[in-house]
Parts: sequence; C-alpha cells; structure tokens
Amino acid sequence: MKFNRITLEQGIFILALLLAILIRAINLNSAALSEYEAEQAVEALQISEGEDAALTAGPAYPLLTGAVFYIFSANNLFARFWPAVAGISLLGLALILRSKAGMLAALVFSLGLALDPGLVAVSRLAGGPMLAAGFGLLALGFILIKRPAHTGICAALAALSGPAALHGLSHILLASGIGFYLVKRGSLIPFSVDNETPTASSGYGIGLVSGGAAVLVAGTLFFKVPEGLGAAAGIIPVYIAGWFDPPTVPAARLLAALLVYQPLGIVLAAAASVHAWRRKSTFMQWVSIWAISALAMVLVYPARQESDLIWVLVPVWLLAAWEIASHIRIDDIDQLPAAGQATLILILFALGWLNLAGLGTLGGDSQSFRLRWMIIGGMLFLAGITFLLVGLGWSYKTARRGLVWGLLVALGVYTLSNLGGIVFERSNGEQDLWNPAPVIRQADELLATLNTLSVLNTGMQNSLDVVVTSSEASLRWALRDWSRTKFLTGAVPGEDPTIIINTEGQAAPGLAVSYRGQDFAWWVSPAWGGALPEDWARWVVFRTSPEQVKHIILWARVDAFPGGVANQPAGEGESTLEDSP
Repeated sequence: MKFNRITLEQGIFILALLLAILIRAINLNSAALSEYEAEQAVEALQISEGEDAALTAGPAYPLLTGAVFYIFSANNLFARFWPAVAGISLLGLALILRSKAGMLAALVFSLGLALDPGLVAVSRLAGGPMLAAGFGLLALGFILIKRPAHTGICAALAALSGPAALHGLSHILLASGIGFYLVKRGSLIPFSVDNETPTASSGYGIGLVSGGAAVLVAGTLFFKVPEGLGAAAGIIPVYIAGWFDPPTVPAARLLAALLVYQPLGIVLAAAASVHAWRRKSTFMQWVSIWAISALAMVLVYPARQESDLIWVLVPVWLLAAWEIASHIRIDDIDQLPAAGQATLILILFALGWLNLAGLGTLGGDSQSFRLRWMIIGGMLFLAGITFLLVGLGWSYKTARRGLVWGLLVALGVYTLSNLGGIVFERSNGEQDLWNPAPVIRQADELLATLNTLSVLNTGMQNSLDVVVTSSEASLRWALRDWSRTKFLTGAVPGEDPTIIINTEGQAAPGLAVSYRGQDFAWWVSPAWGGALPEDWARWVVFRTSPEQVKHIILWARVDAFPGGVANQPAGEGESTLEDSP
C-alpha cells in the first residue's frame, strides 16, 4: 500500500486542527451553564423529551442539540457540542482562502483561529452565536471559490441560528457597499472570485436547492418539529427590534475586550491594513474594509453582545496572519541584530508586565503609582530608541523585523495566557468579558447537597420531592434529572415537600413543619458598569474585581436529617438559615 507523505503545510494545519479540537473540548462539561446558556439548553431538552417547546428565534441550536441529547445524554458537554463544532469548522476558512491570502498566511490564520481567546470562549458557549458565525463565514468562503451547494447548506444553517446571522450579513453588506463605492471612485480594484465552476444561473439553482433542503431538514429536525420554521420566521423581527432596544452592554466594553484579549491580532491587523493600501494588495484591502465594517456594526447596534465580536476577530486574524507571514522570512535581513532586538523587547515587556502587576497591589499609594507608570513609560521609550538604533546601524527593514518578532513572542505569550485562563482557570468565566452575565457559581455544590439528602432518605440519588419557587432556566437545567421537581410560584398550603428551593429575598417557608436552610451563591455578575472596573490594572493582571452575587436557598425539612422529628410545629423563627461554608 502506498502512503503519501504529509507536507509541512499539511502538518501545520493538522496541528492547528488538533489544537482547536483539544482546547474547545477541555473542561467543556465541568463549567456550569450560565443563565443565557441554560435558556437555550432547556429548549433543546424539551425537544429531546418530545415536549412542546416555545422556540425562540433561531431554531438551529435547540433542534440540533435536542437531537444530540436524545441520542446521547443531556449534560453540559453536549449542550456546548454544536457551538464547539462550529468553532472548529472555522478553520476550514483558512483552507478556502489559501489561494487568496497565500499558503503561509493561511497557515498562520488557522493557528490564530484555533488559539484566539475570544473565538474559543464563544465556541464553548451554548447557543446560536458561534453557529451563525461559523456557518455564515464558511458560506462566504464558499461563495469566493464558487461552491454553490456548500454555500447553500452553510447559509441555511447560519440563517437558522438566530439574529446573529443577520448581524453578520449586515456588516458584510456594509463592507460591500463601501468597497463598491471606492471601486467607482477608482481607489480600489474590484474583487474577483474563482472561475472554475459552472455558469452563474446553474450555480444559483444548486445553491437554492441545497439551501432549501437544509432549511427543511435542519429547521424541522427531519420534519419532526415543524414549529422550527415558525421560529426561523421570527429572526428578522427580533433583529430589527434590537435596533430600538436600550443598550445593555457598553460599546467601550467591547473595545476593551478586543484590546485586552487580542492585542497581538489588533496591532498586527492595523499594521497590515496600512501595508495593504500602500502595496495595493486588493484582497487585503477588501479584508481591511470588512474588519472596519464589522467593528462599526457591532458598536452601533444597541442590542450588541460580547459574542458579536467574533465577526470582527475573523478578518482581524486574517490581516494579522498576512502581516506575520511577511515577517517570517529571515534570509533577506541581518538575523543577529533582529534577534537581539526581539529579545530586548521581550525582556522589556516582561518588566513592564511586572510593574503593571504592581499597580494592582499598591492600595492607593500615589507616589509608587506614579513611579511604576514612569518605569513603564521608560521601557516603551527604550524600545523606541532600540528600534531607531537598529535601523540606523543596519536597516529599518531589520529593525521592523526585530520589532515584529519581539511583539509576536511577547504578545503571543500574553494571548496564550488569556486562553489558559478561559479554558482552565476561570471555566465559569465570572471575571471574563466574553461570557454573558450572570454566570452560575455553585451548581455542583447544590446538587451534591441534594444528592446527599436523597441518599440519606431514599438510598438513591435524584429521588426526593422538590419544590422550586423560581422559574429561572438555570435551576430548571440544574434539576433536569430530578423527576419529582415542581416549579411553582410558592409553596402550596397543606403540602410539606422535603425540599424547597427559593431565591434570596423570598420569605422562608412558613409551613406546618420546620425547615433548615442553606444558601448557595448562584447568579454572579460584574459589579461595574463601564468598560473595565475602576482598579483595571488589578483586573487585567489577576482578573479580580467586585462582583454582584445573588443566592438561592435550599430548605430541607428537619426530618430529612438524621435525628430529625417529622411534623415538628414551625414556631416563629424556627426556619433557620445556615450559611454555606
């Protein structure tokens, strides 16, 4: 049997693909679903159990995830399965665009898509945003290489994923309008697609047929849930209504998310945009217009969310990859001075980071605060002087190469650090800008307590009768395996359930028996409303800032504990609350 050798380019892409899969799969089941995620997952759970689900606009996620729940199991891992798949599929865009951007830039682009903290965070988020972006951008790529059948399927799946697809379409239309205006003025060359497939009319027909078939199959779950088509029809009104809703996320916070989590991509993309227009690189000129249009639409849309930034990150990393590819070559410069300059920049970056960390621990010492800022400014000045000296002593091409190498290593390490925090250290994302608030903190502790009481009383887990006086989706998802759970507006007079769960601020159960209470930190949100917390240096380095925490309270009947007496009269103050350890 003959085996073809894997080329270096193929090996790098396979490595990027494996990294993308690994990073998106690690700890995917351990982090509790946020309130936003739980709302989506509960719809999918109802679909998997054959219940009548009130589908929100965008049926792709609940229908596809419901099918996975039905085949496998309803848990956090499979709730995030399809977004992770969509995030991984984005790497296919690098293969599609290799003829436009160049093979080296495409390989760097694939690594950027695999390792970007924002793209990874949204790929690990249950819901439709990554489905819309992943399938929508693949559809755009297939248009560029004229693959009508693939375009139709991906466009249909993106359209079924919710209003985020229309958000992506809006900035693509804006970029096209700006580009055509510049073409008309003679400032830009028209963009061309590959001409290797059938005529336009036959291509449109194939795309419409494949797209229509995908809508019927995926939008109705093989015709089992026809209500999915009705939910899809509601996407446009929801998107339009978003233009009239009051903003809930400050635009400055989205800019902060880009600068804090993707400084490498932003800096290099800005440089690439300048070089693209100076060198008249048609494809990258169009990509720069795309990136600017995407950012503008995200910032002006009132119903914006942090996850909308994934539409910006893809063109940003394409530009950054093109810039990096132009600086990888080492045969046309003096290597030693460039490497020395890069090493010095890396050292200066490390020292600057240590001083920034010190800013977060000063505790109001204004003199030390000013001193550390002076040191950071001095390091930037030293980096600039080094650039000038290398440029004068050797060449400015060598100096630019050394500067890019240094930034690539220093900011690359910082980007990987952000990625590690999202995947490993802060899996719930309480302190990260990429997760929709509120997140859920003590879901595992609540279930452990319930199961302990259940085993004590019945010998089995998930067997006690539970009444929940809250209809929040996060509680419905957490108690999905508790078949004897009732969701009511309050405890029913004359009934004394073994377990009552209510929220902070609700009255203690005043029933015919006494209860013991335990509180759990449940909903956690940032306690700051601007772009970053007031002590922003501490947050940037340590990801610590004030939080708003809302608790739920688990009330257990006294006879559920060893030695407890059933039907004990509940006198005044007898329902006691014991704080969680």
